[in-house]
Amino acid sequence: MRKNVLIFGGIAAVVALYLISKAKAGKKVLINFQSLKLGGSFLAPKVAISLLLQNPTNQTFNINSIAGSVFLNDKYIGVINLFNKKVLSPNVSEVIDIDLKLSLLQSYTAIKNIIKTKDLKTVVARVEGNANVDGIVLPFNENITI
Repeated sequence: MRKNVLIFGGIAAVVALYLISKAKAGKKVLINFQSLKLGGSFLAPKVAISLLLQNPTNQTFNINSIAGSVFLNDKYIGVINLFNKKVLSPNVSEVIDIDLKLSLLQSYTAIKNIIKTKDLKTVVARVEGNANVDGIVLPFNENITI
């Protein structure tokens, strides 16, 4: 009886250590806002957000999903979401592009305000969101100056 308790206790300890190490390592995955790419036409604009994913650990991670909001000079313009599983290998950095779903009214208002204030030199794009990395939700909030 005591032997069974020791075996199950040992297995539980190994599983707990594995899960704790996975959770700590998962928090080390870095997400950086790389660029904002414009395309399409005037009537059908397309915007892609490039995110740099970095894994400085020796473990492989599954990026289960990424979702967030995009702002220009702190004015909301749309959302990004990626719900396709992405495998992030150990010790790599990889750029992924995610299509921005524009909110046309808010985008028009944000761009109009930037032009109206003649503040074209200091346009700041911000992506604020969450990534699900192996079941751990990692928030990110990144800015770039365009």
